[in-house]
Amino acid sequence: DADEPPHVRAAAPMPEPGVGGSRRRAASAPMTSSPTPSHRSAASSKSPPPRRRPAASPIRGLLEKRSSDGSWKVQLFAIHKCKLSYHEPGADPTDHPARASLDLGDVIRVERHGTKLLLWVDEKRKHQLREVATHQGHPLEAWESVIRERVDLARALRSRRPASSSTTSSKAAA
Repeated sequence: DADEPPHVRAAAPMPEPGVGGSRRRAASAPMTSSPTPSHRSAASSKSPPPRRRPAASPIRGLLEKRSSDGSWKVQLFAIHKCKLSYHEPGADPTDHPARASLDLGDVIRVERHGTKLLLWVDEKRKHQLREVATHQGHPLEAWESVIRERVDLARALRSRRPASSSTTSSKAAA
């Protein structure tokens, strides 16, 4: 009991002000010293890395997207898991729905042509992106790297999926 007040005092400054109650802080501090995290880390080392990568490297920022009429429009792009979505430039992606999104598993090829990044969805259709000259966000190289990683991840996840939907459809037709 003599150790509890200093322990609670040491845990209190760590959370941000107004986040959680004192019970939450006191309860969470002992969990970090218990053997449970080592068990969790052992379990997480057994799980495949692709499940952790999407959450570990979120990326969002302004890019220009070439529209069908050939003009370039600034959009707020965000990558979440294996989806690339874009929003109105001033919008918060967590609060506003995307104007459009692209499942990166549908991308057949990613190409870099100078200052442009091309995401091919078939042999004729592509999405063209480029950096916003006045924006100090992620460089195009970072976008390219994350997009390529997520395209590969989406393909790997699709290849592991059982073909139950097509099997179910053929059973229903029979």
